[in-house]
Amino acid sequence: MLAVLTAICLLAAWPAQSSAGSQRYKAMLTVAGSLTITSQYDNLTTCRPGRAWTLADTSEVDISDKVIIERVGPRMLNSTAAITPGGAINKNALVAYEESNNCLPDEPAKIEKPKCKTFTGKGAAGLYPDPRAKGPPRVSFGIQRLTGPSKTGDCTSPDVTEVTPFGADITPLDSIYSGIELPLDLRISSFRTLGIGKRLIRTIRVGGPCDEAVVYRGSKISKAADGDCEVEGAFKVTVKRLTKSSKQGVPLS
Repeated sequence: MLAVLTAICLLAAWPAQSSAGSQRYKAMLTVAGSLTITSQYDNLTTCRPGRAWTLADTSEVDISDKVIIERVGPRMLNSTAAITPGGAINKNALVAYEESNNCLPDEPAKIEKPKCKTFTGKGAAGLYPDPRAKGPPRVSFGIQRLTGPSKTGDCTSPDVTEVTPFGADITPLDSIYSGIELPLDLRISSFRTLGIGKRLIRTIRVGGPCDEAVVYRGSKISKAADGDCEVEGAFKVTVKRLTKSSKQGVPLS
């Protein structure tokens, strides 16, 4: 998750810029929403110990904080991190569960049901350049859980292996080393012309099988055909400009 770590953890160390096309201003960044990965596990066997379950692995964020947005020319835009205590949650639950066991006259085996947990920690969000080279320069956003333990054991969803478009990444917030990266579908030029007190707002949705997930805007797509792993979610991102532009090294009031 290098892009998320860079966008969220290292942005405050931007070098000085002298480009006439530079811009630097304070804004309020708000990211709220959730994403659920629903997966199936089935190891049921006739007259043998086995288990089957449906796991719902949900990542929720409610992050709102002041950030500094820095635009350098037409293709580069980053922000410092918006951080909210308790703003990121990863919770997993078994929504269905079954067991099989030895048949008589054999004694039944002891079977342990997976113990799912919820982890809450600091939520962080940041803006960075969309990695797609084609089309006008655009902005992506990343979200992450910065504190709390990492999830282990059976209550762990499979990986979301393929996401469209290029550069998007979906890893549930079950570890402080993982994160979610999604295109914001906003041009960098929109941040250049954003007036003080004005907002840029986008609702970004995710849906589909874990090996063919799609990031999109607009109405919710129909649920994917039943499979072993599916993803569904939405995040609302709001950027409100707060100040005039300032040069590097000059404090933003």
